[in-house]
Amino acid sequence: MSDSTAKYFSIALQPYDDESISHYLGRWKRQEVVSLSSIGSLSRQLKLGTAMSRWEKFYLNPFPTLNQLAQLGKVMGLEAERLLLMFPPKGEPINVRAIRVCCACYDEAP
Repeated sequence: MSDSTAKYFSIALQPYDDESISHYLGRWKRQEVVSLSSIGSLSRQLKLGTAMSRWEKFYLNPFPTLNQLAQLGKVMGLEAERLLLMFPPKGEPINVRAIRVCCACYDEAP
């Protein structure tokens, strides 16, 4: 990890069961120990271009590679295989419109 990406390093934030990559990235960047204005800036630091911004919006074409996920995993303290579980299966269509969630239900199981 380079010095420029070391400033983004945080204590590993454990993903929730069945949490999407989009939700996880949002939670991760809002940690107090992460000094990050946008996922895009970290993506550029990791030499992933705009990939992470696309992942956050569920635009998965092209689908992430294990190498890309390994780079991200080093910063987030997760294995590439664990990050991959947060993505929908390759080739599965996904509805990218916002989903409304009941506050009481979300409080019980985020």
